[in-house]
Amino acid sequence: MADTKISAFNAATTVTSTDVVPIVQNGGNYKLSMQTMFSNIPVMIVSTQASESPAAGTSTTPTALSTSIKDSLVTSASGVGYYSLAAGTQGLRKLIIASGLGASATASVAVTGGLGVANITFNANNQLVELENVNASWYVKHFTSGVTIA
Repeated sequence: MADTKISAFNAATTVTSTDVVPIVQNGGNYKLSMQTMFSNIPVMIVSTQASESPAAGTSTTPTALSTSIKDSLVTSASGVGYYSLAAGTQGLRKLIIASGLGASATASVAVTGGLGVANITFNANNQLVELENVNASWYVKHFTSGVTIA
C-alpha cells in the first residue's frame, strides 16, 4: 500500500471516531483521528430565521429566551449565566448554543413545560441542545457531549 495513491484507495462507507485520515501540515505528512478532527471544528449554524443572543441574567432574574425565535446563543463571561425558556410555540424547534463562555463559566437554562428536562447546563463553548415544542411541552431532540440535562 505504500506505493498506492490515496485516490486509488477503496471508499469507506462508515466512519468511527478512531478512524484516521492523512493530512499535510506545515509540509509534513500526519495522521488525524476523526474524533480529533471533529472536536476542533466549531459548531456552525446556518439559519434563514432570526436568532438572538441576549445578555445573561442572574439566578433571581434570569434572562428569558424567545419562544418564537429558533436560535438562541447563551453566554457568560464568568460564573453562571442564567436564562429561562417558557412553554412556547407549538411545532417550534429551538436550538440553544453556548457561545462566549469564559474560563470555568457556565450557562444555565431553566425550562418551563419540559418533559424530562427542567434545566440545561452548558459547560463549554459550541455545545448545543435542540428542543421541539409539542402541545406546549419541550422535548429534547438532540444535545452535544458535555451538556447537562436535568
